[in-house]
Amino acid sequence: MDIAQRREEILKKVVEEYIKTALPISSDFLKTEGFWDISPATIRIDLAELTEEGFLEKPYVSGGRIPTDKGYRFFVDQLPADSSLQSKRFENLLAEFDDAVRLSQEIARILAKNSASLGLVYLKDYDLVCQEGWERLIQEPEFNDIDYTRNFIESLHELGANLDDLPTNESSVAQVFIGQECQLDKNNFSVIMGQGFFGNNQSQPVYFAVTGPKRMNFYGNIKLINDLINAFN
Repeated sequence: MDIAQRREEILKKVVEEYIKTALPISSDFLKTEGFWDISPATIRIDLAELTEEGFLEKPYVSGGRIPTDKGYRFFVDQLPADSSLQSKRFENLLAEFDDAVRLSQEIARILAKNSASLGLVYLKDYDLVCQEGWERLIQEPEFNDIDYTRNFIESLHELGANLDDLPTNESSVAQVFIGQECQLDKNNFSVIMGQGFFGNNQSQPVYFAVTGPKRMNFYGNIKLINDLINAFN
């Protein structure tokens, strides 16, 4: 493994572990979690280089690193493509509901249940936003910070009715927006979203998303949104 490959693996491991723990990842931790044949000094150099390149940041004077928006983006772009899209979890749902509002509420509930994030559905023709999942979401450690919670709520009001402003139109796969990519005043979170159409002649657009702290189960949530897109299609 050359230096570039090693640093990519270290970066991916930092992102994976930070998503799981919400704790800064140290060189000592990496040494015990798969990088046994690399010296702690080399790992520290690699972490410093990844920080210098903007993939990681060091939130405290001493301690580990956490991913930046750039680091998360690298991680997401390296995820394996899910080419199967064979899940049937939404297939019956779309057949059961002929009321757009009730359907949107149920979609938001299922998104929240399957993502451990906040499920959002924007029904454009009704100017209606459905939200589900607060009970689980606020248990994430980020919400122990009152400023983070306040900023998230303020951003959510802006995001909900503007899902259709994010550049997803004409896209048949889930779109991922991380931090500043969300183009909102407050941007310390991630959004994975898609869109579909229902009603007579598929005339009513519906936008749906899962959102929460920047760190989330990107692979599982992308799969979830892709399954819903596939069901609409």
